[in-house]
Amino acid sequence: MSDNQDQAEWSAAQWHGKMLVDWDDEKIGRLQDVYVDVETDEPQFGTVKEGIIGRHLTFVPLAGVHVGPDDLRVVVTKEQVRA
Repeated sequence: MSDNQDQAEWSAAQWHGKMLVDWDDEKIGRLQDVYVDVETDEPQFGTVKEGIIGRHLTFVPLAGVHVGPDDLRVVVTKEQVRA
């Protein structure tokens, strides 16, 4: 999590279904799962569904994530996630 934001307790259950967006407000997708470092309890990756036909899960790095009231802002761009 970002050191700049309030360090409120986070819960993966509360993040499930939130929209992931990049810094340009481009929607990446809805968060499906959160993968946490078992030693630090810090979120490392999340998954989003991509594609219209043959949908698949894509991993998105959550390092530096900023938790907003309606979305999660990540430091990678939508294009980086797609690549």
